[in-house]
Amino acid sequence: MKRSKGFTLVESMVAMMLMVMIMISVYMMILYYRDVSGTEQARVRQTQESRFLLSVFSSEMKNAGAVMTLTNSGGFLAVPPYFNGIYPLNNTGFSDGVVIASGDPNAVSKLMTATVPSSTTTLMLNNTNADPAWDVNDVGILIGPDGFYVFRVTTKPDVGATQLEIDNKKPVYYSGLLDTITDYGGFTYIDPSSPWGDGVTYPANAPVMRLGEFSIYLVQERYDDAKGRRVRELVRVTDCKGEPDVLNAASTASKGVIAENVWDLQLVYTAYPNFPDVVTREDYFTDGGLSNLDDLLTALSAKTVKEVTVNVVALTDDYPGKGMITLPLPLLADRSATSLPAGKFNYKTFTFLVQPRNFNIKI
Repeated sequence: MKRSKGFTLVESMVAMMLMVMIMISVYMMILYYRDVSGTEQARVRQTQESRFLLSVFSSEMKNAGAVMTLTNSGGFLAVPPYFNGIYPLNNTGFSDGVVIASGDPNAVSKLMTATVPSSTTTLMLNNTNADPAWDVNDVGILIGPDGFYVFRVTTKPDVGATQLEIDNKKPVYYSGLLDTITDYGGFTYIDPSSPWGDGVTYPANAPVMRLGEFSIYLVQERYDDAKGRRVRELVRVTDCKGEPDVLNAASTASKGVIAENVWDLQLVYTAYPNFPDVVTREDYFTDGGLSNLDDLLTALSAKTVKEVTVNVVALTDDYPGKGMITLPLPLLADRSATSLPAGKFNYKTFTFLVQPRNFNIKI
């Protein structure tokens, strides 16, 4: 009797076990390369975002205050202007924020009469001539001794006109407006020590100018279901539209996330009160340094702040092979040493120095 050819049960089981082992190995390799790919993509995004901070953010910071303080504005207001292009929103334990603005030297004028901008749609100026001329949707700023008001133009003025029509119902921004809370943790950004709101009176001769740049940089914290952890994003706001809580999901403010991997942003301001003598310096918001916001605002108005040090902590997700680890963060500026939430990621800290140009112009 002939024996039939084929595999025995034992041989079949061995073959199946080998196939299962091969499939598991292939699956593990796929998971590994997925993690590697995710990590590399996150690092590419981190690099791109870092380049943005080093280019766009630092460029805006460098131009901050340009034309904001007029050479003869002290004669207009009798005191230095309250706002000079940089407005710190400092948090010791959470990320810092900042308001940045620079003026357009081609559109500079002054108020003819004392004005409460929130109560009128018309600003009376000594002139509205500019090259190019004021136009609809241009953003301008009114600067007083105790506050500032950022408005949007609603009607293009006639040639030689002295009236500038503004939207007083949804101002772009005004000192004292910001009162923002993040979705997670209850961290807030509130204007420092400013008692002024939209009802403040701006005196005659107060400078009025068109803005070349206006941005508010804030860090938003929320919980990301896909990543399974808290995330922090750098948000750039260009128009608050009269709303105090611009980070609220229901807010209509003009804003956008410009860096997804930012965990912390700490800003240090360095003033040289005897400039050009640089021997004496004052560092605000460093470990053991100065921390009085009113003093810093005074230094900013007097243009003795010559350097801003930007400290950033960035994250990369899907760091392979480390599991749910907790990574320590060192002392950074005036923020104490802390730890990141447990997760599969790595972090990178980088620092860059910006020197605002802060030049003047006469009108």
